[in-house]
Amino acid sequence: MPSHEEDDAEGPECLKKRKKLLVSNGVQCSYHTPLLEKLCHRAGPHLLSGGSDGMLRWWDLRHGECVRVRKAHQGAVQSLKRSPDGQRLVSCGDDGAIQVWDLESGELRRTLRRDRPYERLDISGVQGLTDAQRASLRALGAVEDGIVAH
Repeated sequence: MPSHEEDDAEGPECLKKRKKLLVSNGVQCSYHTPLLEKLCHRAGPHLLSGGSDGMLRWWDLRHGECVRVRKAHQGAVQSLKRSPDGQRLVSCGDDGAIQVWDLESGELRRTLRRDRPYERLDISGVQGLTDAQRASLRALGAVEDGIVAH
């Protein structure tokens, strides 16, 4: 039967094991270390971590290997939280997006995003804009001919 420390995903003993796991395998994980406490969650045999590179990583606790990597955010992952039922992981990052992930498959299920400065502004037929200006406006939420940039 596992000890309380091994079961406790937020306890100090688990945190020590996480640091050892991320450092002991020669994996360059320095971007995980400063925010390790709030950017790691245990999910069954896996530890999930988010980094300043915007990536989520699934670590096999038994073998100390990274088994899955997903691009989650533009900029750093700022926080991770597991759902109460343990089926989903929610990440948020510097890009302002909130991502909902399936823990078992690692698939992105949903993205929630705050409105951007030109959200839903229709620029269809507007004259005098260069291609670069149109692209910038679309990146900031404008739509053209019903096409929305993400």
